[in-house]
Amino acid sequence: MSDEKKYYARAHAKILDLIPTLRGESLTREQWHRLCNINANDPKHIPYRDAVNRVLYELSLVNEKKLIIKEGSRFKVLDSERVPIDFRGKKSNKVDLILPFGIHQYCFLYRKNIMIVYGSKDAGKTAFLLNVVKLNMSKHRILYFSSEMVDEIAIRLGKNAEGLPLDDWCFEPYERSYDFEAVIEPNAINIIDYLELGSDESEYYKGVALVRKIFDKLDKGIAIIACQKNKNAELPKGGSGLLEKARIAVSLDPGIIKLTIAKNWADGVQTSPRGKTWSYKLVGGINIINPQESFDEEL
Repeated sequence: MSDEKKYYARAHAKILDLIPTLRGESLTREQWHRLCNINANDPKHIPYRDAVNRVLYELSLVNEKKLIIKEGSRFKVLDSERVPIDFRGKKSNKVDLILPFGIHQYCFLYRKNIMIVYGSKDAGKTAFLLNVVKLNMSKHRILYFSSEMVDEIAIRLGKNAEGLPLDDWCFEPYERSYDFEAVIEPNAINIIDYLELGSDESEYYKGVALVRKIFDKLDKGIAIIACQKNKNAELPKGGSGLLEKARIAVSLDPGIIKLTIAKNWADGVQTSPRGKTWSYKLVGGINIINPQESFDEEL
């Protein structure tokens, strides 16, 4: 096989792999290149870049079962999937989940829902997630994927204020920093600590793709995904794309947590809880001390 055909085959396989995670998205050639890990400043990447361009163009010319259309200088992934909704079946697939700060009193998750926990450095993302484990491990199977806390987890757990012995923590921690969709359990609670993204504009589509892959893998379970943000920023790194699938999202800065997305309101809640904030102190990397609720009137 010639080098040209090898590059074309590689580009074709990569784009077909990306398409399911980018349904409805319209990207420039440069954004497609970045998703294909092409370095625009590396001459060695030119043949692969040209192959990607050719694949995109030829896919846009297909008449039957079209996957991509060309819109000016952009190539848009068509979203033609039809997922039936069984509205005559079981009425509620609500997940019985307790959340720190009593957030579950205001909003909740259904099966196959995503929650995003995004925070600045040392704001308490991991503490929030470990408290989710503690509050729910007696009634749910919980898988916890950590990209940083391999040697630290036992120390943090041992500092819990309730004096809970390590042997009484009932969850499944794993070391993981990539391809989370390959390891999550579709019918369990999956906690990802954390999803690594940069801050530039191209990361928007990377975040969309990563979260959609996780969403597509879920069945009766849920995923709670942590990611980084800059201090006092409104959005996580990677931008608003990370929040598109979220039914609940919280933003953390040191000593402050804010409910920024609340799609499914709990029984009795009459007005949107979006904007509720709590101040708190963090002790031992796990203990949330003296939470005080308030409301952000700007939202």
